[in-house]
Amino acid sequence: MKKILLLFTIIMSAFGSHAQNCLSSENVSLEGNRIVLHGIVKVDSASISNIHDGIVKWISLNYNNPQSVIKSDLPSMVVMEGFIPTTGFEHIARVVFEIKENRYRWSIDNILFYSETLARYGGQLKTEVETQPWYINAEGMDRINEIIKRYSSAPCSMIEGINQQILDSDW
Repeated sequence: MKKILLLFTIIMSAFGSHAQNCLSSENVSLEGNRIVLHGIVKVDSASISNIHDGIVKWISLNYNNPQSVIKSDLPSMVVMEGFIPTTGFEHIARVVFEIKENRYRWSIDNILFYSETLARYGGQLKTEVETQPWYINAEGMDRINEIIKRYSSAPCSMIEGINQQILDSDW
């Protein structure tokens, strides 16, 4: 029983460390003061079409109307705009997937804070994340760390979901 608990603990800590390492300061750029999250995912023995199909399938499974979310669908690139999984609040962003043999590059930009509650009280329904006080009041690594804290769930969820769809399509 102790061996099973130890094995379970090791497996769960491995999953936890993977989720935390999904977004680091290397994956965050500030381009003209705008947030861009990006990274490259290697997928062993996956063709361009397998990766493309996995991305499109993940979008189809996660969005009610995938046709309205997908803005461009080419064999080597998929561009979508829609809600992204983040911690605490709802956000809309543009996500670009560039596909090559055995890998894909993802980038998330044009992140908008979305609040129907704020809009009901006369505020904007969508506002640029870069206008939020937490962003304006932080600088340097403090700003980068705040971005990582707020947005690390978005790429982690996408990567895990897409990779699962790519693996499923191999069978």
